[in-house]
Amino acid sequence: MRNLTIVTLLYITLPTYFFLFFWVNSNYSIISMVTLTFVLFFSIYKTREKNLDPGSLPFSLKPILRSSFFISLALSYFSEFGGFNYQSYDYQAHNFKFNLLATQPLPLYDQDRDVYMCYYLGYYIVPSLLGKITSIHFIKGFAFIWTWFGLLLSFSWIQIRFKDLKNRQRIMISLLIIFGSYVSVLLPALSKLFSGTVNFQNNSILINGKFVLNQLPIFSKSLSEAPQHTLPAILGTCFFLAAITNVKYFYPFALFIFSSFFWTPFTTVGLSLFCLYFVFKGFQQDKFRFILSVALFGVLLLLAFYPVIVFLLSSDATSMESNLFIWQTGSGTWPLYYLLYLFGFFGIWFIFFRKGLFEFDRELLLVSFLTFALLGLVQMGHFNDLNTRASIAAQLVLGISITYALVVRYRNGRKNNWFIMAALFLAINSLSFVKFYYERLFSLDRGFINTIENPGIPESGDNYYDFLEKGYSNGKEVVQQYSLKKGSIFEKYLLKRNSK
Repeated sequence: MRNLTIVTLLYITLPTYFFLFFWVNSNYSIISMVTLTFVLFFSIYKTREKNLDPGSLPFSLKPILRSSFFISLALSYFSEFGGFNYQSYDYQAHNFKFNLLATQPLPLYDQDRDVYMCYYLGYYIVPSLLGKITSIHFIKGFAFIWTWFGLLLSFSWIQIRFKDLKNRQRIMISLLIIFGSYVSVLLPALSKLFSGTVNFQNNSILINGKFVLNQLPIFSKSLSEAPQHTLPAILGTCFFLAAITNVKYFYPFALFIFSSFFWTPFTTVGLSLFCLYFVFKGFQQDKFRFILSVALFGVLLLLAFYPVIVFLLSSDATSMESNLFIWQTGSGTWPLYYLLYLFGFFGIWFIFFRKGLFEFDRELLLVSFLTFALLGLVQMGHFNDLNTRASIAAQLVLGISITYALVVRYRNGRKNNWFIMAALFLAINSLSFVKFYYERLFSLDRGFINTIENPGIPESGDNYYDFLEKGYSNGKEVVQQYSLKKGSIFEKYLLKRNSK
């Protein structure tokens, strides 16, 4: 378990080292890199304390790694970063980012618009730099391996959490998690029955034309189209579920959360309540001694990661008009939409699974629901990426609770009417996974496909900011999300300026 922790921490922290080296003035980056290295070694050291020696583990990693290898490889191949010819708009954007990072000086600067890019590029930076030192033609392969390896770690961690189950039962849980994706079919059904009564749009609720409440299936649309958000959220959640079983693993998990900032701050937000819960569990065991240790460790984490935090806070996106609280939508009936959202995506599962949902971990499920409920009150961006991306952790814990309840009840022979209805409802929801990949393999129009080598789009040209502005109805806001605010603290003091 310790070795897997080391690999996971190296995987998630590596992009931050590149950020500190390429984006931050060396006067500040040296201090942060030294501190980051210290907290990395300290986190690993904590896992070597008494009773944490990997030789004492009551299970073998080999069957876990073997099954996780094939599960993650198959899932990766059938996603857009794998063997698909189909390409969504998001992947056209991904190809632009890979190209810019591989061909342009860092940090990224657009001379025509006189703006530095301000975006979380952690997912892209490693494959792009490998392509920069070898060939841009290899980046797609590097990106595939990079993504697949993150999923391999994820499924390994979730199987470690279920180490007491038989190997086939752990594999079944992994497969059910993938196929379920746990977006309820309730809202699509209601949109057909009450078309025009409630403003449904693409499996979402749209309040007064300006506030979006939505969830995406984790392992189909979310992972395939937006691995930069989904991959670290999946890995972070799975690592947490294994780490929470021993309070000494709080330190590597806290480091994971801070390291996810440059991957995507939505993962950091989505895992925040789980981290607080981890602190609570540590306080129960070691009282104020643990709290003091956490406080000192937190100071070091802030010293290591404050350039990344300041960088993200310096985005022009912080002042967008679409950033709203739900009660600012101008609709007096927003509580009804909000309750429908909570019930449609989360609460309805309790009708079918009842107390069975608590068999996995009652407290974690409650933390998940609280996370889900709080995120639904805030919108960030026109399409509310905060809601869809930061809720992945809560959605995944719900999904694991569902699959665990099914597998355990089947193993124990508790196959009553409620079990049959729950399994049927899960199967109906799983059709969304099948439909997603079937359409992309056989029925959707491929349209124009760009490449990392040639990312330009005929109607948008070769400039990435033009591509963003013309591709979205709120194009100017989207450009803001990628722009470093002039006069910001990061731009004035921390930015390592390249030769324009």
